[in-house]
Order: sequence, then C-alpha cells, then structure tokens
Amino acid sequence: MTAKAVHFWVAPWRQGIARCIACRDALGAVFEAERERWAIWIPVLIGIGVAAYFSLPIEPSLVTGAVLFVGTAVLGLVLRLYPSLARIATTLALVAGGFLAAEARTALVAAPVLKAQMGPVAVAGRVAAVELQEKSARIVLEDVAMTGLTPAETPAKIRLSLTRYSDIPKLGDRLALRAKLFPPPAPAAPGAHDFRRDLFFQRIGAVGYAVQKYVAPRVLDDNGGGPWLGTLRQAAAERISAVFHDPSQAAERAIALALLVGERGPIPDEVNNAMRDAGLAHLLAISGMNITIAAGLIYVSLRFILAAIPWVALRFPIKKWAAAGGLIGEIVYTQFVGAPVSAERSMITTGLIMLAIMLDRSAITLRLVAISASLLILAEPETLMGASFQMSYGAIVALVVLYERWRIHGGRDSGFIRRALLYLAGIAVMSVVASAASAVFAIYHFQQSAFYGMGANLVAEPIHDLWIMPWGIASYVLMPFHLEFLALRPMGWGISAMLWAARLFSGFPGAAGHFEAMPAAALGLIVCGGLWFLLWTRQWRWCGLAPIALGVFLTMTARQPDLLIAEDGKLVAVRAESGGLALSNRAHDRFTQSVWVRRAGEGDIQDHPPATFSDSAASADCGRGICRFAVAGRTGSIILDARQLDGRCGDANIVVTPLTAPGPCAASLVIDKAFLAREGATSIIFGERDPRISTVRNVSGDRPWAGGAVTPFLPAPWW
Repeated sequence: MTAKAVHFWVAPWRQGIARCIACRDALGAVFEAERERWAIWIPVLIGIGVAAYFSLPIEPSLVTGAVLFVGTAVLGLVLRLYPSLARIATTLALVAGGFLAAEARTALVAAPVLKAQMGPVAVAGRVAAVELQEKSARIVLEDVAMTGLTPAETPAKIRLSLTRYSDIPKLGDRLALRAKLFPPPAPAAPGAHDFRRDLFFQRIGAVGYAVQKYVAPRVLDDNGGGPWLGTLRQAAAERISAVFHDPSQAAERAIALALLVGERGPIPDEVNNAMRDAGLAHLLAISGMNITIAAGLIYVSLRFILAAIPWVALRFPIKKWAAAGGLIGEIVYTQFVGAPVSAERSMITTGLIMLAIMLDRSAITLRLVAISASLLILAEPETLMGASFQMSYGAIVALVVLYERWRIHGGRDSGFIRRALLYLAGIAVMSVVASAASAVFAIYHFQQSAFYGMGANLVAEPIHDLWIMPWGIASYVLMPFHLEFLALRPMGWGISAMLWAARLFSGFPGAAGHFEAMPAAALGLIVCGGLWFLLWTRQWRWCGLAPIALGVFLTMTARQPDLLIAEDGKLVAVRAESGGLALSNRAHDRFTQSVWVRRAGEGDIQDHPPATFSDSAASADCGRGICRFAVAGRTGSIILDARQLDGRCGDANIVVTPLTAPGPCAASLVIDKAFLAREGATSIIFGERDPRISTVRNVSGDRPWAGGAVTPFLPAPWW
C-alpha cells in the first residue's frame, strides 16, 4: 500500500481524534470556569447514590456500600496528582457515600413487620403520637406487646385508628385495647406510592383499628408521661380547639391546628381538595413557609425591640442578636410542631440563613441550599424519594437561582405603594417560578397540577403571611395568660378569607389539570436536565434541555395499563375504548379505586366517578358470581363463585379470581389467589404478541419494607 493510500485512510481518523481532543479540552475549560459551582453539586451526587439504592430489586449488604465508598475515596487520594482522574474518583465517592448512607439508615431503623392479618387481638403500648381525625383520632403506640406474637416478632410501633366515641389519650399514656391489625399496605398498583416504605422508616410495623372504645383512666400513671414538648403541643391543640368550638368553624379549627401544632388530620376533604386545586396546599403544611415566617417574625420583632432602646442599639450588634433569637425560636418551633420532615428541612435552611446573618455572610445562596440538602439526605435518605422533599427543594433551587440572577430592591426611600406593588409582583413571580419547578413532581406523585396558582397565591399569600401567621405567633405569647382567644379569633377571620380565595379559584373551569402516571425514568431525565440548566451559569447549561425534552417525550408516549387487578382479586378495571377506566365494582376498596383513577389521568374520584362494567359497552353480564368483560380485543371473566370456576374457566381468554384456579384451566392468562398473594396488585398491557405483565413485587423488589430480610453485614450478589 502506497503512502498516499495510507494517508487517505489514516487522515480521517486523525482528524476525528483531534476533534475529540479539542472538544474534551473545550469542555474541560468550561468546567474549570464553573469551579465556584462545583460544591453545589454535592447533594445531587449524594442523591444519585440514594436513588440508586432505592431502585435495587433486592437488599444489598452494608459491606457493599462501605467497600464502594472507601474504595473510591482512597482512589481519589491516590490520584490526587492527576486532577481530572481525582475529580472522577471524588464524584464516584460522593455517589457511593449516598448509597452507603441509605444502606446504613435502613439497617438502623429495621424492625419487625407484621406478616399477615391478625385479630382482633389484645394490644398494649405507650402512646407516642396522637393525630386528630375528623371523627376520631389516630395514635401510634411504642413499647408494644400483643397476644400471639413473641417479642422478636412484635413490631416496634403500630398505628391504630380509635373508635368514634373514644377518649383522646395523652402522649405517654399506657393503654390496652383490642384491635384488628394488618401489615403495612402494599401499593395499589405497580409504580404507585409505596406506603410500606414510609412506615418502615418510621419503624411502624403494623396498622389497624380499635374494635373497642378507649376510656381514659381517671387516675393517670405517674410513671408515664410523654416528652414535655409533645405534651405541651397537645395541650395547645386542646386550647385552640376550644376557641373554635362552633361546628360551623370546623375548617378554621382544622387549619389553625395544622398551622400552629402540625395536626393535618382533621382538615375536611372538601377544604383539602379546594386548597390543592387552587395551588394553595403548601400553605397548610408545617414547611418552609411557616418555619421561615416564624423565624422571620421573631427576628424582626427582636430587632425592632432592641432598636427601640438607644443604649443597646448603639453599643451592640442587635442584628446578630435578633438572628440568634430567630435561630433559637425556629428550633423550638420545629420541635413544638412534632418535627415533621418538611419542618426539619426548613429548620436547617432557615437556620443557615440566620447563621449567615450572624457571620456577616450572604444569607441567600445556592451553597446554603446545598448544605441543608446534603445534611438532610445524609441524615434521612428516604426523604429524597418523597414528594415533600422533591417539590420544596425544586422550588427553593429555582427561586434562589432567580434571586441570584435577577434582583429587584424596593429601597428604603420607596413609597408604600411602590413597596406593596413590588411585594405583590414578587409573589406573582415566585408563584410562577415555584409552580413551574415543582409541577413535574406534582404530576409524578399526584398526577395533577393547579393552573390558577399564581392568582390564588396573589390573594392568599399576603393574608397568610401578614395576617394569619402573625396572629398565630401572638397566640403562643398569650397562651400562658389564657388570653389566646384574643389572637386566635382574628386568625380565624384570616383563615376564612384564605378559604374563600381557595374555593373561588378552585371553582374556575379547568382549575386542576389531570395527567396520566409518569414513568420514573422520565422524572429522572427531567430532574437531571433541570438541575443542569439551573446550577450551571455558562452557555453549556442549555444542554440540559435535551434530557428534559426526552423525559417529556417518554411521558407523552407512555402507555397506560389495559387491565388492572387489585391485590385481593375482587376489584378489576379495564380501559374502555374511550380511554377511560371502567370498574368491576364501585363499592369495593375505594382507596384502590382512587389511586387507579388518578393514575389514569381522570382526577379525583369524588369529582369524576369512574364508569362501571354495567355502564360500559366493553362488558356483558355481571351476576351469579361471574362478570364478563372485553379489553383490547380479548374476552375476560371475573369469577367470584367457586361453583362457576370449573365450568367457566375456559370460556374466556383472561380469568381473574380471588379463588384458587383449577390446574387444567384452559384460559391463556389466569390471575388467581396464589398469583396475587405472591405478586400483589397487577397491571397488564396487551400488545400484538404476549401481554406485558407488571406486578407490585416486580416493581418494589425484595426489600425490607416489602417483606424482604435485612442482611446488613453479609454480602449479597445484587450485581
């Protein structure tokens, strides 16, 4: 081969290699130019490790995470003389650190979980939490003892709903009653929210309801007694309820309890739905809004009082003193409301802001957000997988980026009207940005998004921030003097005005948009693309739009199940030709129905009752223990009567039954008691060839919260 021929073949390869090297150098230069943003990515990398852990099908050994973390950390130290390789190793070490933190957290909270339904059985324990309900109360018992289980099999905590006429127990009380208990509920459909995981990390191993009335003893146990802040919180809840004693003020009472002591239980469904559809649900949570307002009110009040004393104001750093007071106040307030995860997150973020003021540093930066997110993820990795963390931090990141790149200051010399207009404009802009940033999470977790949120927030947020919460904080000051009614009654007027705004905007046509369930892969792509776009500052941030577009494409093209089967086999839904769901039985298992209907993009079941087989042309007859249906060109039968099972098993392509199907069943697809007991709720998509079957067991995996064993010190071949 001549030199000219060699050059002809080699030259393109050389040019390609040279272009790759130039591209690498250009990306490296941009990456170096973003050096001040590197630290912001720490919680993102830790979060990737946490998400990888929760996505595994079986439980890995704690040794796995430890080896990965130590190995990559050591590798980073070894390669410290080679910066590019050291950065790659450091990145992997942060991911492995998140994986290890999630493993360690699971091992630390692991406790026995009830395997099967029990009861009614005798249950005894100490009251660890009390949640008021609309008609009764729900309690959590710890130090549990129950008949039929050994101490090693007894859950660490159980959650019980009391009967309607029961007394409300005090925190720390020991009680004994008879109750019916169940294992934590499995997801209602493959991919739906797994409440078992939430309860597992709260160490709640069984749920149920009391079958006898609880009567509080006249003489309390002196050896009992709960935590003093919890007892104080319960006493405050009783005082608040006494002020709003009129039945017509049930909604105001429920919201006051939610805002001041963290009791979300008694809020009527009608109020929750109106606030959600209007985009105001965040105002009911003990979260960033309330913690920040409480700390801000304390900070402003202390600074105003200290500034009114010239001798103090001229000699001491009253701004720092006020920030210290705000820091202490928010910590006490967070503990007072029971320290829910949302409040802990806000306490960390707001606390860092107060510390920044005390240290003369910028109070609102992405670095502070990154620090608070990292601390929370490492302490409680499971929170990363919840809607509360995702929605709040999505909104926080977007708002801080907006603050960094576009700041408008009213100025001290601005008039009242200008400052008021800037305040309202700020609410409007923040509402749009926060809603846009959290919309993807609302669609993924709740399959809906509010379309009139900006208008509703323009009306309701000033009422909440400037009227409701100041009076709420004042009520705490007045409670020791039994004068809390002086503040709670004006607070109730503000709550009524806020509810009026919620009902107004939720009543507009199309107030809430409903969407079909989003694939988890689509959420991951959109989040990664959004973070890439928001966290970087150079032009390459626009590359984040590519994964966002791909995530939207996956969402738009995702196919919803043609057939849904509940875990007990007694409820079935088929997709009708119109695209909506038709249920076999509208009276059975309303919770599962609501999950199915919401994930199908049909909204709330109360607002949009689904069709039934009797309403659908896809069905034939339902009666005498058998119900026939048609789906995707196939015929099916739901058989509830054992006498019909043998004779009708071969009459349809699909047989669904809560009974045990006979061995020689001629149907091409049989979903029976044994299958459902093993696999859980099932969804099926019919294609041209074999059906695509997805089950709760396939999606959830063999994890500790799904009944799998915790083996933290033994290697598991998960890879």
